[in-house]
Amino acid sequence: MTDLILLPRVAFRGRQIKGARLIGLIALLAGDLRTGCGIARLVEGLWPDKQPEHPVNAVQVLVSRARAQLGPETIVSTATGYRLALAENEVDTSTVLLSASAASRESRAGDHVAALAHAEAGLALWEEVPSVQSSDDPLTALRAERVLTYQSLVRVRALTLSRLGRHAAAVADLTALVAESPRDEELLLELLRCEHATIGAAAALTRYDEYRRLLRDELGTDPGPALQAMHQQLLEGRSPTVRYGVLYDANPLLGRSSDIAAVTSLMRTSRVTSIVGTGGLGKTRLAHVVSRQADQRAVYFVPFVGLAEGVSAAVESAVETTDLANALSGALLVLDNCEHVLDEVADLVRTLVSSTEDVRVLTTSRAPLGLSSEAVYLLPELDLPVAVELFRQRATAARPGVSLPSEAVEQLCRRLDGLPLALELAAARVRVMSVEEILHRLSDRFTLLRGGARDSPERHKTLQSVVEWSWQLLDPAGQAALPVLSVFPGGFTAEAAAHLLGSDDVLEHLVDHSLLKVVETKAGTRFRMLETVREFGALRRGPDALARFLAWARDFGRANYESLFYTNPYAGADLIRSEQDNLLHALRIGLATDDAPTVAATAAVLAALWTVESNYPRLHTLNKQIAWILSHYHPEPEFVDVTRAAAVLCTSNLFAVEGPQPSRVLLVLRRLPAEPVGNSPLRAASLALAAAPEYWADNQATLKALCDHTNPLVAGFANGVASYVYRGLNDLESAVTAVDRAIKALSTTDCPWLQVAAFGVGAGMCFHAGLSAKSRAYMQMSLPLLERLGAWSDVAQIRWGMVQVNLHLGEIDEAERWLALTALNKADDIINGLLPVAGARAEIALARGEIDAGLRQWRRAVEQMRNAKSRTFTVEIPGMAPWVLEHEAIAIVAHAQYGRLDLVADLVGTLPGKLVTLLKNPTTAPSPYIVDHALIGVVLIALSYVNLGDAPRMVALAQRFQYLGGFQPTMSVPRVRQLPDSVDTQAYEQAVAEFATMRTIDLRPAVLAMLEAR
Repeated sequence: MTDLILLPRVAFRGRQIKGARLIGLIALLAGDLRTGCGIARLVEGLWPDKQPEHPVNAVQVLVSRARAQLGPETIVSTATGYRLALAENEVDTSTVLLSASAASRESRAGDHVAALAHAEAGLALWEEVPSVQSSDDPLTALRAERVLTYQSLVRVRALTLSRLGRHAAAVADLTALVAESPRDEELLLELLRCEHATIGAAAALTRYDEYRRLLRDELGTDPGPALQAMHQQLLEGRSPTVRYGVLYDANPLLGRSSDIAAVTSLMRTSRVTSIVGTGGLGKTRLAHVVSRQADQRAVYFVPFVGLAEGVSAAVESAVETTDLANALSGALLVLDNCEHVLDEVADLVRTLVSSTEDVRVLTTSRAPLGLSSEAVYLLPELDLPVAVELFRQRATAARPGVSLPSEAVEQLCRRLDGLPLALELAAARVRVMSVEEILHRLSDRFTLLRGGARDSPERHKTLQSVVEWSWQLLDPAGQAALPVLSVFPGGFTAEAAAHLLGSDDVLEHLVDHSLLKVVETKAGTRFRMLETVREFGALRRGPDALARFLAWARDFGRANYESLFYTNPYAGADLIRSEQDNLLHALRIGLATDDAPTVAATAAVLAALWTVESNYPRLHTLNKQIAWILSHYHPEPEFVDVTRAAAVLCTSNLFAVEGPQPSRVLLVLRRLPAEPVGNSPLRAASLALAAAPEYWADNQATLKALCDHTNPLVAGFANGVASYVYRGLNDLESAVTAVDRAIKALSTTDCPWLQVAAFGVGAGMCFHAGLSAKSRAYMQMSLPLLERLGAWSDVAQIRWGMVQVNLHLGEIDEAERWLALTALNKADDIINGLLPVAGARAEIALARGEIDAGLRQWRRAVEQMRNAKSRTFTVEIPGMAPWVLEHEAIAIVAHAQYGRLDLVADLVGTLPGKLVTLLKNPTTAPSPYIVDHALIGVVLIALSYVNLGDAPRMVALAQRFQYLGGFQPTMSVPRVRQLPDSVDTQAYEQAVAEFATMRTIDLRPAVLAMLEAR
């Protein structure tokens, strides 16, 4: 995506940028995207006539304005000046250079389809033809530099269009280019070829003669060999003379330009080209377009619809001779709809290719011919934007003024698989139905989608007849297999097919008839049915198919539920992820039918994947779905381990998000029979989690015994749990010690994901304990594996953690770099929605001395957090969301430190009451993500700045509460300590001594007493 647009207009991420000098700054930085610009270069470019009195300050002010509009992360400081923190493909003036380079490279390599795609992508970045203008203005100068790039792209586009046989599209650009460069023989050669194809050989010969005379008169020489060869061809009159059976379009063909180019290119290198795909894709229409544009002197288009036999006779009738070898020399023969006479067609084509040197054959079929001379082009479905446009055009033609809601139209096009025929049949229904009604009735698509246009072929009158045609061409084994395999909603592997069918021999037969698509994935080769084919199969599916599918799901779950926690979690994650839709389908069926074994097996493997991916919302939902059925299930011996796994993973997620508490899944875990742990990570975890009731009631004896267990997996899990228990007790020193022991124990195991999970816990504990360098090291060790696994919520937390920890260490540039990386986050809900990015930007601005911008950003951060929502964390008391309270408190602190409390008077007025509410409503089972005693500490810091007389005691109490210090420099220890020292150092030291001996349980009453005494 191009974020910064400078060529047609000036905008950043869709928002217009105004101000000539501000635009000039951005243009200068965009012109040197990789290295940026030094201060001297910026001053020279922005003030060419008269420099400001303080040029460095003037540049800094301008950069601050730019950061305010573009975001503080967009412009970063360098050793000598500034640069844009944007990639080359995010700025259009650099993107066009990439496009021009790629287009030229592909053109030289002979890949004209790719060259054309790059050229058109580059040219699309201009909205009109650019012109060269002379000006000192940086934007005008940058645009003028890119005019040469524009001209280069136009040249490549014109040449590749001609070489792909799209002569009519190329001729205008080539004419203009030749007029500008009359001696460029490469351009002239393609122009002659285009004129020959579009307006005849006479015009091309005239242009050639004019050029030859020009060369002789001015240089005394002749055209080059390539032009002379073209001249000879023109004299021989090699122009298309026959177009038998080739039809013209009744309406525009949408979204097939790349397919036309690809087929045309294949026809130049292969004797036989077959357009293959399922019914209703538009194979015939594509073949007509390619035929109209073909270079051959004669084109014969022979359709086989309704033909049961006699392929050779049909072709002889079209060519009007039985001597096909001689008649088709140099010609293109197009054979349409070959699937039902495939053997006869293959025999004929084999004979023609072997007996005629330069014949070209193009076929359309639902199955390839299977010849060695054949190149197969698998015609894809329309992509979503093209499908939407096709539906809109056809629907509007059927009923002008029809309402076409974007969301409903997109959903309809997705469900119709991008099949042009299905889209046209659906569009015809808007005469009597709304789009929403069509969408609602799509569950019975074969009844709904019938009755196409009068000029449509009979086989395209209904969607069912299209699929039925392919079905009837299957052998008995194929007809038996298709309904069974339609039970998979997410595609399947050959192994899964064999599980249901007893063998995978039939798959190639179904692929050959375009009823299955072959898809390459990270987990290997998979087979997929279009939704239309799946529904057709479902109508013919017997009850035993579902039972076989559920048996496959149970076996898959039992075989793979623990694979993610061993040596190679990547392969396991890819495999389970590829089957996710199928497993979810089986889980839903199991829940609906009270099939506990299926629920246990599928929940175990899905929970494993979502745990590794840190997909907390899905785990949260899964826990609610399976809790009741598993709590009433007494598993058979072969399902004990998967039941335990499901319970372990759901319990650990519940504890992590909501804190330790009784639950049905915990009951399941405690009720299952104990098994030797061995090298099973989930059995080890079950020991630590099942003992939770003993240690959450202030009884850590069981937990301590598990922490010293001889099995490293048990010791690792137990110490990890202990670190959270100690943090909940406000004992950060013990929490860090426990997590260090966990990391040490797990480092001796062969479980990479468990080690990385321990690093993540360690990073958090060390950060809150003030061990910033150690926290950063743990985060750096965990990030690569989390990214590779696609654990995007954890990756988002690590990136944000790197912002915080670098701010703690005073490394502002590094913090800013990591803040820019948070834009790459793919997580949602509890992570992305609640990440305090705006607060981090505020702190970076303050650290750079940009006080007004930093304070303004803090006020904006408070508003953003107030609007943040979470589907996972629930807030029982309105206005008491912890992420909001933290931001409100730190915003007050920041404004107080710079004497601007007047700007946040509304926050100051409400904060004391919120603190009282927080104190009187303690969290009974604190989540590791929401530690309310640390939140109390940060609110106390804020109030100490408002009530200076109480500051010494409030700061001392806040330190006992281990206040949240993530935002630096505002919440740095030295800066916070300046407050009580400036008021009364002795009173502060006395308060520290008084509260140091106070029990944790007595801290809340002490704060309440202080507030009531005010």
